[in-house]
Amino acid sequence: MATIPSKTDEELEGYITNRRKYVPEAISATIDELQRRGRVFTDEELEEIVRDKNEQIDSERKEDEELWQSSSKGWNKNLVRDENAPALYSERVIYIFSAVFFVLFGSVLVALNIKRTESKNGFWQVLIFGLSYTAGQIAILDSIPRNSILTISFNLFGAFILQKFFWQKYIGKDTKYRARPVWIPLAIGVVLSALFILAAIASEY
Repeated sequence: MATIPSKTDEELEGYITNRRKYVPEAISATIDELQRRGRVFTDEELEEIVRDKNEQIDSERKEDEELWQSSSKGWNKNLVRDENAPALYSERVIYIFSAVFFVLFGSVLVALNIKRTESKNGFWQVLIFGLSYTAGQIAILDSIPRNSILTISFNLFGAFILQKFFWQKYIGKDTKYRARPVWIPLAIGVVLSALFILAAIASEY
């Protein structure tokens, strides 16, 4: 709020009059500056300003919460705490693991989910897809200069297929489930990634 002291009294009064247009911090700084210049605020004025400021803060917090909920609704809409629901690796986890590691890794998680649902169909199909997709990805990327953006793009597209096709076909887009802990897959993924990096470094020597 370094510009507040450089404003004229009229400009600062405009801040107070149109206070809902400015962030609460700017209004607080404006009040302090006007009081320093001798402006006297009545208790009623200060109460009204504080009330408006609190309403603005609450409104902004509510907007942030609604934005977060809307952005995560697609991932969490089927998560429940019902002990009778199957414990599955969530769509979010599969998408992130596929993007960070390999699509094969995400396909294994989807296959394990399929085994935990009433429909066991699709277990081998998703594993074959993950293996074929990853093998094809490696073959293509090895034939061109190394490109991290292209690698991530391949992973994201494969994750999209896992979610939009295999998950919806064999698990069901409306299937309710409990979130299964991810620590073991995460540890395995980190170890395998480290081994892959070491192998890639060793192959350069």
